[in-house]
Amino acid sequence: MENPENKEQQPQQNATPEKAAKKKKVVIKGGGYGYGSYGAGYGGYGNYGPGGGYGGGYGHGYSYGGYYGDYGNRNTEISAGIPNRTLRDYMMILRERFWYIIVTFIVIFAGVVLYTFRLTPMYTAMASIQILRDADVPIDGPGGVQRSRNEIIATTEDFNTQVKLMESREVISAVKARLKEEDIKRFMNPYNDMITFGPPKSEEELLSEGRSIVPERMSLIVRVLFEHPDPQIAMKIANLFANEYISYTHQVRVQKLISSIDELRTKVSQQEAKVKELDKKLVEYRKINGAVSLDQIDDVDRNELRDINTILTNDKRVFDAMSTQWGLVQEYKRQGKSVATLPFISEIPNVAKLVSDKSVQEVNVAGLEKRYKEKHPRMTEARKTLDQLNKELELALQSSEAKVHAAYENAKQNYENSQKRLSQKKDEILALGQKAIIYKSIERERHVAEEMHTSLVSSLSVRTAQVSLINENANIIDRAAVPIRPSKPNYILNIIVGLLVGVIGGVGVAFIVAFLDDRAKSAYDVESIIGLPLLGVIPRIKRLTSSQKAQVAASNADRATTEAFRSLHSTLKVNAMSKNAKVILFTSTTPSEGKSFVITNLALTSALHGEKVVVIDADLRLPALAKILGITKKDGLVSYVEEGRPLEDAIIHDFFPNLDVIVCEKRAKNPTQTLNSSEFISLIAELREKYDRVFIDSPPIGAVSDAISLLPIVDGVVYVIKFNVAKRKVVRGYVRRMMESNVPVLGAVMNMVSTGLSSTYSLNYYDKSYQNYYTTPPEFDEEPKSAGLDDEAPAKK
Repeated sequence: MENPENKEQQPQQNATPEKAAKKKKVVIKGGGYGYGSYGAGYGGYGNYGPGGGYGGGYGHGYSYGGYYGDYGNRNTEISAGIPNRTLRDYMMILRERFWYIIVTFIVIFAGVVLYTFRLTPMYTAMASIQILRDADVPIDGPGGVQRSRNEIIATTEDFNTQVKLMESREVISAVKARLKEEDIKRFMNPYNDMITFGPPKSEEELLSEGRSIVPERMSLIVRVLFEHPDPQIAMKIANLFANEYISYTHQVRVQKLISSIDELRTKVSQQEAKVKELDKKLVEYRKINGAVSLDQIDDVDRNELRDINTILTNDKRVFDAMSTQWGLVQEYKRQGKSVATLPFISEIPNVAKLVSDKSVQEVNVAGLEKRYKEKHPRMTEARKTLDQLNKELELALQSSEAKVHAAYENAKQNYENSQKRLSQKKDEILALGQKAIIYKSIERERHVAEEMHTSLVSSLSVRTAQVSLINENANIIDRAAVPIRPSKPNYILNIIVGLLVGVIGGVGVAFIVAFLDDRAKSAYDVESIIGLPLLGVIPRIKRLTSSQKAQVAASNADRATTEAFRSLHSTLKVNAMSKNAKVILFTSTTPSEGKSFVITNLALTSALHGEKVVVIDADLRLPALAKILGITKKDGLVSYVEEGRPLEDAIIHDFFPNLDVIVCEKRAKNPTQTLNSSEFISLIAELREKYDRVFIDSPPIGAVSDAISLLPIVDGVVYVIKFNVAKRKVVRGYVRRMMESNVPVLGAVMNMVSTGLSSTYSLNYYDKSYQNYYTTPPEFDEEPKSAGLDDEAPAKK
């Protein structure tokens, strides 16, 4: 049977290689692309590698060099399109390891329950204490005690300090000291029978472990709790902790005050002796220096000095004014200006009158010049009068200058005399001060010592009175009562915790086991970890023989499986990589993964869809295709390649309509040499021209390297992965090895998926929700059986 595609390719085979050579561009989603060429004439392998292809002769040489490009880039591109783990994937992990969760949960929960009910009941007594923010001071005054920062509760740090004092070892020791011998025996009795690691704990350690200090939020209330198997002991010790804290803080304050009183007494005695010594020293100095009236003399000298300073200031002001006037006069005369314009000169009455008369006469002369000539009598008289006024003004100005100079000299003399008197008085005062320095120093020292003595005596009196009246800085609000019910163990809480811890532990164990489990079982494992597209999922078939399973796609014995192979066939038809691939190699990692089962049923499905298909059993070491198909034949692939038998004798024609089979009738002597032989290569090239699809069943790639030897002559590889058996890392390693040969791995088929777990592992192609699609109505249930597919039919020869 020839399809149109083969007919269209016939003219190309008859043409010359140069004319028939065509470039075919194969575009692959995950990587680059390569070019291959069709050629005529048998030419062996051609140039296999990057950019080359299996060329020549009777086959179509495809080149996939550059298809994958850089392998790292391909992985990156593939990972960009693959799904990440979803909540459903994690639920799948939990469902698969359900019994791990159950066992872990039972162990943990049972342990928690047993531990809870074996615990000794503990009773907790509680007392409440109010810490006072600022304790009252009974006697306060100038000599009162200055309370330290620790005695005032002003901030959160102060309050926390008091809480830590309650937890101090001093309070614990005080509580132990207050316990009687009988109480200590009752206290220690429950702990004597307990199993402990290390040396036995002391009373102080047990008191510290049983006590709890709990501050109330937003208040100055502190709760003192004590836990013990004996409720009476718990009550008594809780109250003792409250009482001893108050007693301890009160005792600290009293002791601090007593220490300060002792210190003050010493200081008072020392200060009193110092005052007496200074009094004696002052009296002796007065006698030696005769300085009985030193204070009065000092006051008189200071008054005179003040008066002299006043006179000196006034004389200096006058001298400065006269110096200014005399300087202006000299400056005007030097510049040739008239001193009559100076304010202090022009204000003199005589000068002012002469200046005014001169101005009037000048106006008069100016008027006469307009009316008369220069020698006119009236003009001559007017000029004489003006000259007379100028002379009188000049004399007046000279007199005024003399007066200004005299006043300047007088002011200068007065200022110099005042300076001399001030200098003399200062010398007298300095001489007197030198005598008074030591006297005043002794007097001041004595005064300071006397004031200090008075202050210390006052403080001593106040603190002595405060000793017996000092107040406590905390009050007990509620005393501890005998607890009625045990506080530990909390049975309900422990059971809830046991449930939660059991569930969390079970889930954790399940995830740990899942993390250590490297088996491929989900689409995520195939597409993300292994790095192959998932072409299809084949469910597990039960209650059928191996021969029936190999032909289930034709017999429709299992409708879900039949539909799975139809889906796989459709994927290969529409996929960009696989739709043009004629020769496809099927392999797996290990034996018994269902590789032959997949190839036979996919071949039957392709044949049912009108494609001309041939299946080749290339497993020359452990051939199984003939057995599972029920074929007994003397001639096969080994006879054709090694013994030179005709190809027609090796091919089983029409095993199923559109399906031919070439079985391996016996084991080959040298399988690798047989598969690499020119006879086998020419066989594939010839079958490529006759059939639409050539499916090669190769040995597992993890067992032998025969599949690697077949890669140069195939167009693609389909990797069969057995559900929940194949190791992901192992599969990934072999897939990477095949990719390095530049032959595209079309994808993976996950085989033998449990129907019950298919939906759980995101492989929900054939779960129960699809069962109506797999059920055939009764009137369509009868299907004709083809020859060679009936279990009762004799095997083909």
